[in-house]
Amino acid sequence: MSATASTACWAAHWGEYHDEVWGTRVTDPKVLFAQLSLCTQQCGVSWRIVWNKRHHYEAAFHNWDLARVASMSDADLDALCDKEGPWAGKLIQNRGKLSAIIHNARQCAAIDAATPGGLAAFLWSFVRAAGESRFSVDLGGGPDTRHGSTIAIDEAAIQQQ
Repeated sequence: MSATASTACWAAHWGEYHDEVWGTRVTDPKVLFAQLSLCTQQCGVSWRIVWNKRHHYEAAFHNWDLARVASMSDADLDALCDKEGPWAGKLIQNRGKLSAIIHNARQCAAIDAATPGGLAAFLWSFVRAAGESRFSVDLGGGPDTRHGSTIAIDEAAIQQQ
């Protein structure tokens, strides 16, 4: 693949990610949770590292099943972080990052249960989308921190619902 006027300049290096994932409107809560989870792992490392480990994350986090991930225990987290265990070299074994996935599963499950249309409806409510293609989403111009602030819901507010 070569980058053209209709593709991003980095597309030639990313193949499947560019063609099938990047910029695609997703409404499946499992896929949204997977993407959010993988994004938490990127801090401080290349996205390519995270992307290449995505299948291991999927296996470690029960095929991104919100309920199963939300119910993971400290012992489960210990197993994921064990540098000699089965996940050694397969995950970014940072306890804070892996713990964030479990914490976020609990929050996403609460949003999914409390919001008409679930997690997908909640997240997409912040975007004015004209269609299904990556090229039809209108974010309305420059950065708008109001949306990020709204999405970063206060944990206490979620627990009250």
